[in-house]
Amino acid sequence: MVPYLLFVRFGFTTGQRHITPEEDHTSHDGGASKTGLGKSSLRRMSPHPKKRPSCIVLAVVWLPWLALVLVGIGTIKIIHLSHKISESVLHSTELPNNANSIRQQSKPLTNFVMDVVSSGSELRSAYHKIQQKAFTSHPAVRHFYALMEKNDTESTCHSDLTMNRIIDTLIFCRRWPTNHTYLDSIRQYFGLIDKGNLRQMEVERARGWLCAQKRPMEGLVVAMKSYQARITPLPDYLIFMDDDTWMNMTKVTEYLRQNHPPSQPRVITGCLIWMNQDDRAWSWTWGGYGTFFSKATLQRLLKPIQCENTTGDNFTTQVCRRLEENQIGEKSAFRSGMSIMDLMERYTFRYAFADAKKWTDVGFCLHSDHIWTYFANYYFLSASNPVATYPQAEEDRIYAYNNSRFHPKMWFKNPDRETGECLHRDDDEACTADSHICHRISAHRMAELWHIPLSG
Repeated sequence: MVPYLLFVRFGFTTGQRHITPEEDHTSHDGGASKTGLGKSSLRRMSPHPKKRPSCIVLAVVWLPWLALVLVGIGTIKIIHLSHKISESVLHSTELPNNANSIRQQSKPLTNFVMDVVSSGSELRSAYHKIQQKAFTSHPAVRHFYALMEKNDTESTCHSDLTMNRIIDTLIFCRRWPTNHTYLDSIRQYFGLIDKGNLRQMEVERARGWLCAQKRPMEGLVVAMKSYQARITPLPDYLIFMDDDTWMNMTKVTEYLRQNHPPSQPRVITGCLIWMNQDDRAWSWTWGGYGTFFSKATLQRLLKPIQCENTTGDNFTTQVCRRLEENQIGEKSAFRSGMSIMDLMERYTFRYAFADAKKWTDVGFCLHSDHIWTYFANYYFLSASNPVATYPQAEEDRIYAYNNSRFHPKMWFKNPDRETGECLHRDDDEACTADSHICHRISAHRMAELWHIPLSG
């Protein structure tokens, strides 16, 4: 239609006579009503049309079309720019502490969403690269956050912390009782690890371990601040793990779907550690194996707590009771209106390891697994999970993934003392395609099981 109109408007001829109004009714376009030609247009097609200067004709005819083209180009550019702005928000790595967040690309829709936080080190970045490729290729994983030394709030801890400050920390944490029940029961073991005492290590290894104890909390802050600001909706599960942990995400997703609906408050660990000490029994997470927070648990973590008025709010009443018990010295870190997540953050980062010589009150004397455990068990982040074999446990709210349990008094592997996924660690051969979760295996084995090239 458009070429025909332009042809007529310019008055070009092909050696044939002009079309008359009568003949126009028999045109191939079906008449004037279909071509959109009115009386003025028909007059222009008379045998003796009035001549107009070509420049005026060009201006009248082409300027509207040129304007239309320019508007179209402008619209396309605006749409493209808006897409780029939107994408920069979704894929931003400028989250708190500059955590590396890798968002899934072109994934199929799923009604089960998980975010993954992995704590690792720049000294072995190959692990994170492999995890990134594996997790971001699974349809259920929305975000993958890689936490390393550069993400630490104590930014120079991994480079400048001296052995004297490390020893100051250990002395402070193992000194006389603090009158905080839970803290006193556990702080004496701070710095004692299965690979030796921090004092006996080279300073690089010792400070690497010590600084890493706060890193999982960095990951919690990064993810929760994003949820709190409504940048990202709450996932069905938020998962924390170490960089040397492998997961069969298809099996893990199916297990969580069938056994732990995200609408129920759940804190689940890939391997549950049971401890009996001084006639007291309690459980804690083996964080490196994976710690799973359900959506309902995340909602509890974000709920503001105001102890001045707890009428009709059973959860807040219980939390305020725990604050009064003050079992790890957390009450001094609390301010009215804080959430439990805010409390955990402030408790963890208010004392820097570099200032251990000046510490007062309780300092920071908890392994990363112990702080997860304390708040999960004592601050009602998870539904009660009573275990008949250990009825004397004061609080037991942490669930063992696939009934996977470990008893630390047996330092060698024994099927009677270790069950489920707890057996899949420290040995590449122990981790197979039938495993759900494996911990402390080589990057080569992880890549092999995930069918990912180790390099590139």
